[in-house]
Amino acid sequence: MMEILEGNNKGMYTLSPRVNFAPITVFFQGERADQGKRQLGNAVLSFHRDWLEQPEKKIRKSPRDLELWFRKLAGHLLSKVVLRAGVHRYHISATVLADPTAAQCLPPFDFIPWNKEIFVPPK
Repeated sequence: MMEILEGNNKGMYTLSPRVNFAPITVFFQGERADQGKRQLGNAVLSFHRDWLEQPEKKIRKSPRDLELWFRKLAGHLLSKVVLRAGVHRYHISATVLADPTAAQCLPPFDFIPWNKEIFVPPK
């Protein structure tokens, strides 16, 4: 976190991702209603292998423990179900798979292939 020293936001603070620390980022966007149907929220879980040390302007490697903690967190939050949409992969959370009403909900994004087979455990 750094103080903004000039301009309209002088005296306020900003948080620059990957500057002066090696982050694990977790962002949750809540559910909403779309035309009377429940639309599931989305989330982002990420980490980076390097970060910028300021004011030295040096790129530093993230500690190995960061990746281990990231994997533990991902293992706790995510199921083994991964949907492909174009070049992207979307991991379905364990909570969504455990929700008996999830198959009737709208996916977070309309371009994600969403059908009842996602919720059927493999044999």
